[in-house]
Amino acid sequence: MPTTQWLAALCQFLGLLALVETTFVKNFTLAEGYDIQYPPPGYVPFPIKIKAEVMHIINVRELDFVLSLDLVVRHIWTETRLQVGDSIKAGQRYLVRREKAGLFWKPQVHLRNLMGYEQAHGSEDISYLFVFPGGKLMVLERAYMDIRCDFDFQLYPLDVQTCMIEFLLPMSRSDEETLEWDDKRGGVTFYMQPAAKSSRLPKFRVQLVTCEENYTTFHAAGNVSSLRFWVILNRELANHMLETYIPTGLFVVVSWGSFLVNPEVVPGRMVLLVTNLLSLITLFESSRSTSPPCVGVKSMDVWFLACISLVVLALVEYCAILYQMKQGQETTTHTYCKLFTASAESGAALGVDRDLEASSDTQ
Repeated sequence: MPTTQWLAALCQFLGLLALVETTFVKNFTLAEGYDIQYPPPGYVPFPIKIKAEVMHIINVRELDFVLSLDLVVRHIWTETRLQVGDSIKAGQRYLVRREKAGLFWKPQVHLRNLMGYEQAHGSEDISYLFVFPGGKLMVLERAYMDIRCDFDFQLYPLDVQTCMIEFLLPMSRSDEETLEWDDKRGGVTFYMQPAAKSSRLPKFRVQLVTCEENYTTFHAAGNVSSLRFWVILNRELANHMLETYIPTGLFVVVSWGSFLVNPEVVPGRMVLLVTNLLSLITLFESSRSTSPPCVGVKSMDVWFLACISLVVLALVEYCAILYQMKQGQETTTHTYCKLFTASAESGAALGVDRDLEASSDTQ
């Protein structure tokens, strides 16, 4: 490439960079001595607004006590040290380039009980900084999050699980920075259906409940400001009715049908009761291995134990009938033996008397 063409290309590139920098300076002007380590002055405590929207409930890992969700979070605050040019009109917003986003102070909002965080969706990192007229800034982030939840499965599968998700500012005390909901009417909503009160999953009906007021939470840095919302999981019972309750109930009803079988038909009645009992025990073991862990006895365990107890009682009742029948047979046999012995003895005594009479007549 000739030297003149190379110099022309370099000048064009430098001119493009100058145009970009001029556009940035024209749109935004940061105050002299701007320090990204400190929040904007003028507010005590400094307010930070949050708007959260649930895109998807990805998974509920009950065995691991983890809730996975796709969450969109907006952090909104007013930067008093920023002057916005006239190029941004009212109702408009300006997307700050990623390399320039590091020039601004941003609130350090964390999530309590966060176990996993993945911000990249494929090859795209969804995190943007917007500037609005009047120096209003907004950070929009979308991420996959794994939240540790305190599930309690004692009433499983009639349980209602609650998972608390808490936003907090662990780097600043509550008298320095405070969190507020951007929209107190809804707080946290479903992204696709903001007005919906619930959403459905294959195993759960999901509800979002937001506490409108902020909390003061104890942290290692001191008392910090926090916001809370709850994901309420109401378990669907249709699958459990079809897979557990109806089959086990029918096993118990069939075991009651053994009462109509003749007690003398021992093989048929015993096979019916023992088969039902073994089937219930197998279902019970399968349910125990697939159901979530619990300290103590779950509601499902109580149901299985009740069904097994009813079949065992039917089996015990039949054993008692067999014992009574055996006792009756032994009593009858003993009575027959006594009658036969008594008749034999009386017959022998009668024969002796006749012999004596015959001998006396002969004499």
